[in-house]
Amino acid sequence: MRYHVNYHLVQIARNVDQIKAVYNGVEQLKQQFATCPPANEQMQKLLRLLHEVLLSCKQGEQAAAVMVELLATYTFENASAAREDAQRCILAALADLNKILLDPLLALKPVRFLEGELIHDLLLIFVKEKLPVYLKFHSEYKEFVESNLGLNHEQNMKRTRLLTFMQLAETNPEMSFSTIQSELKIKEVQVESFIIHGVLVTHCNDKDASIDSDPKIYVNAILEVHKKYNALVLVAFNNDSGFVTALDKACGRFINANSVTKAANSSSKSPELLAKYCDVLLKKSSKNPEEAELEDTLNQGMVVFKYIEDKDVYQKFYSKMLAK
Repeated sequence: MRYHVNYHLVQIARNVDQIKAVYNGVEQLKQQFATCPPANEQMQKLLRLLHEVLLSCKQGEQAAAVMVELLATYTFENASAAREDAQRCILAALADLNKILLDPLLALKPVRFLEGELIHDLLLIFVKEKLPVYLKFHSEYKEFVESNLGLNHEQNMKRTRLLTFMQLAETNPEMSFSTIQSELKIKEVQVESFIIHGVLVTHCNDKDASIDSDPKIYVNAILEVHKKYNALVLVAFNNDSGFVTALDKACGRFINANSVTKAANSSSKSPELLAKYCDVLLKKSSKNPEEAELEDTLNQGMVVFKYIEDKDVYQKFYSKMLAK
């Protein structure tokens, strides 16, 4: 009975564009059926419907999670029957530019049954190879990539450039502008733009997609990303002024406009969360760090403050909390 109710609720939600009212994630869905699990075929049918509805509502990330869950319901014995589901899963992942690391898909049993097919070869390129390999594949199978799969070549190039850059950063202690230009097939004037849009903003959007509005989690996530790329600029690029500027511009963008601020539909979300973060630190509590550690933590908070555009908003929120 619970399965039938859920299935029809999803159908109704699709018709009135209210899928968020009935679906809050894979884990919540599994909890609903914890005491009364449906038959495997029923669960697969529900997951297929959810995937279809989420895609139509432009919820690509959640749709991808549903598809991965669907493929996980197959075993080695029946994985060959999941061919269409596996192809849809790969296609959805390739079309989602926010999903950069696709390695987990290769471990799914139905995906492994596609080995040797063009779609699986393309997936392998986005997991293991660099830009020249993708360009060669595209030149040989352009119609398959663009017409059959409906993928955008420029978006594929963007993804492959990012993956190529990540591989270069892992194997080269230092990189010059000329190296990046040569490996990524871009002009010198495009390097800074690539660093801002192709690497930092993508990484940070991916990072903040997994956090909520907890001030500590939010600020620490930002600091973690800043620390990583600040070290990259310092070590790999010898603190080159061009890359320092690119890092500062990127930090300003993702701190003031990311998935958390967009979800809140407010540009004041970052200064609000930073103000709460500092307020918690400065309140007397046994959980707070020692004085020396506290000073260091506050200095880290000032790194985020440096990039806040609406500093007056920060002052407004902090003054309110200080008055309590």
